[in-house]
Amino acid sequence: MRIQCELSIAGLLRDAQPAELVFTLTNAGEDVVQVLNWQTPFEGIRAPMFTVRRDGAEVEYRGPMVKRGSPRKEDYLTLRPGERQQARINLAEAWDVEASGNYTVQYPTHLFDVVASPASAPRSFDELNEVTPSCNSVAFTRMR
Repeated sequence: MRIQCELSIAGLLRDAQPAELVFTLTNAGEDVVQVLNWQTPFEGIRAPMFTVRRDGAEVEYRGPMVKRGSPRKEDYLTLRPGERQQARINLAEAWDVEASGNYTVQYPTHLFDVVASPASAPRSFDELNEVTPSCNSVAFTRMR
C-alpha cells in the first residue's frame, strides 16, 4: 500500500488573505485503502499536525487538543486505487500566520491507521497500522 501526501498553498499572501493550505492524499497502490483521518485536515484542526515556521523560528500551535476514544467507522476516509482526495484548512485557525515573514509548513505526522482491503475499519488501538507518507513541505511569504 502506497499513500502519497501533497501540500500546497499560495506563495504570496497579502494582509488578511487566508493562509489556506490544501492537503491531498493519493492512493498510489493497487488496493482500496481506508485511512484514519486523525491528525489530518480531513477531520479539521484537532491537534498540532503541522510544523509551521516563520523566518526559521517555530510558530506555536494554539489550536484545540482532543482526547480520543476508539476509532469509529466514520473516522476513516476510503481511497480507491489512484484516487486523490483533498481537504482545505486555514492555518490561522491554529497558528499565528498573520505577521509578515517567510513561512514553511511541514506535515511530520504519521497516519494513525491505514487498512488495505479485504480488512476493514475500524480496528482497536493495538491493531492500528501507522504509515508515514512522504509529504512535501511548502513555503509562503506574508506581506503587509
